[in-house]
Amino acid sequence: MKKDICYVTTAYNGEVRVIIVDAINTVRKALLIHNVKKEHKSFFGEFILASLIMGETFKQHESVYLKLASNIGEMVASSDNKGNVKADIEVNDENTIKSGTLNVIRQLDDKSIYNSTIEINSDNISDIFTSYYLTSDQTLTCIKTSCTFKSEGILDHAFGFMLQLLPAASVETKKNINKVFDYEDLFSKDIEHILSLLTGSSHTLVFEQNLKYFCDCTKEKYYTKLIALDKKTIDSIIKDNTDVEIVCPFCHKKYVFNKKELEEIYKTK
Repeated sequence: MKKDICYVTTAYNGEVRVIIVDAINTVRKALLIHNVKKEHKSFFGEFILASLIMGETFKQHESVYLKLASNIGEMVASSDNKGNVKADIEVNDENTIKSGTLNVIRQLDDKSIYNSTIEINSDNISDIFTSYYLTSDQTLTCIKTSCTFKSEGILDHAFGFMLQLLPAASVETKKNINKVFDYEDLFSKDIEHILSLLTGSSHTLVFEQNLKYFCDCTKEKYYTKLIALDKKTIDSIIKDNTDVEIVCPFCHKKYVFNKKELEEIYKTK
């Protein structure tokens, strides 16, 4: 099986940063875990692609948490600069976004938190994230994502890219970038061909990285969450004489805490 890949490059004499991802296996795994309905598959898949792209803009040990809340429900995703992403989706029967918000929480290398939110009124993931960069970061950035499916609902491709103009970008470079959007069926090519079209074959590879759907949940992490409950709540759970089962929202792995473990937690209060 071909591995999912991300290329981070510069182009046009270093005037443009380009990040491109091919993440068909990652998106396929997310759709399978969450049993996503047909009408929401593309939207959720592209949300994951955008999260992967955003994660690659950060330094080592930095990460981003995204939450898109709208009239159709909520989607969340977390990614880092190591090519890891995990996500969750909780939606209703509506299919079109009329209004909502995109919340972006960045945890930087020094442990500081950068939190920003924009209003959205589109169900186009590319437009939502392009708007975020223009509104919040105030950078000339274009994000394009695409998930297409075969007639039987099988994912056919999952591509995404970011073009970010750096401050020194010339007028000529801006014209070249605009030409990119004249290509028909851009996402019908393989990732190397798409990269060449985006950059006019002028790119310099900064690094490449494999991508994957990865959940870092552990029983210890959920143990910490149980410890955070107050003594009265823990006591009530113990008296019910039932095990506590916690299901990770990102991977659906189940963690069970028995009465003895709950009593140990109670003793810490």
